[in-house]
Formats: sequence, C-alpha cells, structure tokens
Amino acid sequence: MTFTLLRAPVGAGKTRAIIDRINAVYDAQPLARVWVVLPTARQTYALRQRLIDEGTAGRAPLFNLELFNFYALYERILLAAKTPTYTVRGMARPLLLRHVAGRVLANQPDGLFAPIAGTLGFAQLVGSLIDELKAARVEPHQFEAVAQTPKDRELAAVYTAYQTLLRQGAFASVGRDDGTPLVDAEGEGWLALDVLTGTPGAVPKLGLLAVDGFDQLTTVQADLIHALAARADETVVTLSQMPERVGQRVAQAERLLLHGGEVMVQDLPARPFASPALGHVVAQAFREQPDHVPLDSDAVVFIEAADPAAESREVMRQVKRCLVGDNACAPEDIMVAVRDWPTYSTSLAAAAREFGVPLAAHHGQPLTGHPFGAFIDGLLRLADDDFPLRDVVDVLYSPYVALPEDNPLSPALIEQIGLRGEVLGGESAWLAAIEAAAQVKYDDMGVEQPRLIASDEVEPLQTALSALFHALTLPERA
Repeated sequence: MTFTLLRAPVGAGKTRAIIDRINAVYDAQPLARVWVVLPTARQTYALRQRLIDEGTAGRAPLFNLELFNFYALYERILLAAKTPTYTVRGMARPLLLRHVAGRVLANQPDGLFAPIAGTLGFAQLVGSLIDELKAARVEPHQFEAVAQTPKDRELAAVYTAYQTLLRQGAFASVGRDDGTPLVDAEGEGWLALDVLTGTPGAVPKLGLLAVDGFDQLTTVQADLIHALAARADETVVTLSQMPERVGQRVAQAERLLLHGGEVMVQDLPARPFASPALGHVVAQAFREQPDHVPLDSDAVVFIEAADPAAESREVMRQVKRCLVGDNACAPEDIMVAVRDWPTYSTSLAAAAREFGVPLAAHHGQPLTGHPFGAFIDGLLRLADDDFPLRDVVDVLYSPYVALPEDNPLSPALIEQIGLRGEVLGGESAWLAAIEAAAQVKYDDMGVEQPRLIASDEVEPLQTALSALFHALTLPERA
C-alpha cells in the first residue's frame, strides 16, 4: 500500500497524473476497483470526459470506476457497509434546528439569542456553525467544555440538544424507533469514518483511491482518506501550490494528510503556459501584492463596461469571434468565469442568445430569471412590501392569473381606484380608496369626476381584495 501526495502549481498536470495512474492500474488489473473523489460536478464531468476521449482513442473500457464528491462518498461507504441512515436534507434541517433552538433558548428569556431563536435565519447560521464544528470533529461536549462567553454557552446548548435529537433516531419522538440513525450531511461523514475504523472489511478492497482538485480538506475528510487508504493498494492525493497567504488552507490540508500516516510527497514541475502573460496572471492573481509587468500580449484583454449587461455583451462578442474566426475553437474549449454568478447570470444568458452562442451554465439560471419564477417571486413579496399599487396591479394583469368570472377584481378598475385614491400601499389604504371610489370627487380645477363604482359594489370589492391580500400573506411560522 502506497500513499502519494502530489504537489504542483496550477496547470502543472495533476489531473493528467491521476488519469495516468488510473490507466496504469487498469492495464495491470482490468477489473480493479477505482474510487476518485472530486470537489465539483464540473470537475467530475471533465475527468469522465477525458477518460471517455481516451477510451475512444483506443484504450479498453474501464470497469469498476466510481467518481464521487465527499458527501456521495460517505453514502457509498455506508451503503457498502449495509448501514442505513435517514439523512436530514434541504429545508428539513433549518426547520429542525429552529425547533431545537426555540425549545432550548425558550428557557433562557434573558439570553442573547432568545429574541431570534425561532427564526429561520438564526437556524441557518447555527447550522453553518455546527457544520464547521462537525467538519473539525468537534463533539458537543468538547464545544461545551471550551465555551467561555454566554453566547458560546447558548450555542453549545443548541448544538448538544440538536445532536441528542439526531442520536435518538428518526422516529423516537413518535415511539417507533427502528434503530436507524438520523444524521445530517456532515454527521454522515462521522458515521462513515466510524464504519471504516470499526469494521474496515465492510468496504471493498480498492486498487486505487484518488483525490483530485481540492485546495482544502477538513479533519473528517483527511481522516477518511487515511482510513480508506488502508483498504487501497495505492492512494494518490493532489494539492495545488499557491501563494503564502492564500495557500494557508492548502498548507493546512497538507498538514492533516501528513499527520495521519506515512505519506510520500512528490512535487511535479511547473509547466510553462503557452502565453507568458497568461502565466503571469495565474501566478499573481491570488497574491496580496502582485508583481506588475507591462502588457505586451493579446493573450490578456481587459474589458471595461458600464454595467454587467454591457460587459456580458462584449464578452459574448469576443466569444463569437473565437467561434467563427480563421482559427475557430470548439464551444466546449471556452469558459467564462465570473465572480458573482447571480449578478451576471441573466445578462450572460441574454447576451448568449443575442449572439447565438451556446451556453452551458454550471450553476443554472435562477428561477427568478424565468417569467413565471419572477411572477411567483413578486407574488410572495407583495405582503412584505405592504401591497404597493403598481405591484398589485401587475399581479392582476399577469397572464398567469385567471380570476373567476364572478370575481369583482377587474385589473383596470383596481388600477383606476388605486390611482384616484393615491394609494401607496397598505390594506387599509386600499379599502379606503374603494369606499371613496363610490363617491363623487372634484379635481383641483373643480371639475366633477364621476363615481367609479356604485355604492352597492363597495362591500363585495373590499371583501374580494381583502381575501386576496390575506391569501397572499404568509404565516409568521410554518
């Protein structure tokens, strides 16, 4: 059994080295079991595609090759060990934490977090803290032991109660405990690690364990790698070499790996970039005080625009030139990276459609980028914004709204009533405007303005609008 840590700068061929090791293992043992751990779906897809490309170039098909991120790896280990779990996922976790925090902190009315203990925002923040503690293998009793301030003691109490609830099992509260553990995503890592250290034979023997593409590792992840390495003929982990300050998390990952057992460290030589200017950007981008050199190459082009929409159009114009020029490249050879995806996603998608550029978004488009998604978002915001005139009218005019024939809420009528009553928002202002619409009004020039509705129409209209507003007002607690 060998454990190799490959260190190299960006672009030095770490993934190429992993592919070579995979091919070497399959050349020697065509049915060997190979597990590869990667951080993102994009990197998983890229590695799979490179292996497929090599297969179509003449290599034999690869069997027993599995690709994971760490969370999928936890599930795979527990599945191999026949250890079923109920995993708390999605919104179930913050709702569970909100319940726990509200119950624990309700006994501390003078506590720091008592006023916000029942909110989802607090539950999500506590969840992030618990994830960080679990990733470092900090048990609740350990956190309680070092809690110094009232704030820390309250958080420790919530962590302890939450973990106690998980350990009671999925159905303990209803008297149907079947012994199946209830875990969250990070806790699944704890359980997988317990399986590996307690019953290592439960996991199949591996010909190769490869971990590629990470720039940081948690304590649980590093311990899991070492535990799996004991079941693998060969283990290879890659880490990028980065500038000192930015590279602190890489150095921490390296310390965790080296501390866990005997590891052979191998440094790959840096590869020169096709463009020295591009190589300089990659080398200096993350430095706190980068070295500046004159730009004497067209490999790096700076684009300045007034807003994200104009910037996105110029980027897509450049991409289009790359696709149709004399030295045209394939669309999959072009990547557009942005710092803030929500800010640029809609603009990039619109610019791509305008220039006829195929765009595969890694994160997908936000739901609010779709007309129906934007409508639902606006609908749910009406009550929070106190039913402003224009937003209420927009909802009634929306093609996604079909009112019953006997409903008196005519969009045009409601718009006229709101404008005449100078409604800014608020249910009471709307009801007052409806009542005033049944009365004669005179403008600033003394000209009579006719009634918009009859007196007997006031109450049905007020009732219908109030019913709509109440239906769109979400309860304070689910």
